[in-house]
Amino acid sequence: MIKNITLKNFKCFENMSVECRELNLFTGVNGMGKSTLIQAVLLLRQTYEKYNSSNWHRLVLNGHYTNLGTMKDTAYWYRVGDDIQISILEDELMWNCTWNERKVHLLLAEDDKNRNERCTLMGSGFEYISAERLGPRRYYDNLGNEEYQTFQIGTRGEKAVALLNDIGSDFKIYKNMRHFSESSERFDLQVNAWMSEISPGVKINAIPYFEVNLMGLRYAVSSSMGEESVNALNMGFGVSYVLPVIIALLKARKGDLLILENPEAHLHPRGQRKIGELVALAAANGVQIIMETHSDHILNGIRLTVKQKHILPNQIKVNYFYQYIDNHGVPKHDKSSPEILEDGSLSNWPDGFFDEWDKAIDELF
Repeated sequence: MIKNITLKNFKCFENMSVECRELNLFTGVNGMGKSTLIQAVLLLRQTYEKYNSSNWHRLVLNGHYTNLGTMKDTAYWYRVGDDIQISILEDELMWNCTWNERKVHLLLAEDDKNRNERCTLMGSGFEYISAERLGPRRYYDNLGNEEYQTFQIGTRGEKAVALLNDIGSDFKIYKNMRHFSESSERFDLQVNAWMSEISPGVKINAIPYFEVNLMGLRYAVSSSMGEESVNALNMGFGVSYVLPVIIALLKARKGDLLILENPEAHLHPRGQRKIGELVALAAANGVQIIMETHSDHILNGIRLTVKQKHILPNQIKVNYFYQYIDNHGVPKHDKSSPEILEDGSLSNWPDGFFDEWDKAIDELF
């Protein structure tokens, strides 16, 4: 499990160190560095996938996980020319990558040929679901794409339907993640049960077209006449956007690393809260989750899961990023880390941290 991420002179951060636990929330207004931390992790991952070696001579700045532009684009705004550093501490390993416009150097704490088999960041259980996911469509890619490892969902969720079709009836989810409406632990049944929190009665029908390497999708929706088949193009963005998130969470296993960006996108408040609960249940199983979110409903779902004792408070780390102006008039980025207590309350509530509802109520009344 990743224990710490440290950035020096990387994009908006002069020096930032973030402690990590099983469930890690990155919050804050836009442009405060949430995505920058995720990009740092993705940068090392996509470079490793290309070279699979401890002797890197270049970084893959632009790949299928993230696109960062040029070396100059990765430099801290006020220290251009200084060395840039990403350090990621795992249980037994330190990934320490330093670079500038002339050189790249990667240093590992130990030289172990089998390190990737027990490594969270570079292991086979890695999954990244970006904020820019696929909207409603009738056809998706099949699994036959060398760009992704086996059973990866794809950054935009393009492999989600094919994966559901491939393992749906054989794979079993963790018992604690069973939806109350479905007693079976079968993967496909649980996906449909959790999807019903987004759109009541909806079911996923994957239709393989192997001859053209595509996976078709239709939905079944309950009505007074029974189940009706619905063209996927006629379902809202919330359904297609949340499907890969639910599949990723139910699929994840202890020791996996799952990075989620804005899982609340296009969801109604109840759906957002339920996704927060599902995220917390996955983390309770030892899945490490790094999640960027702007949703107080997601946060409340996690807090409720703590209060219900389905996850321990010390398995969660909340990071609220903000900007301030230093004594020299230079904008700096920092963070505050309120703790979730056993009753679901927060140890403190920083100004700007999911408090807009309260501020609006104060103005109204």
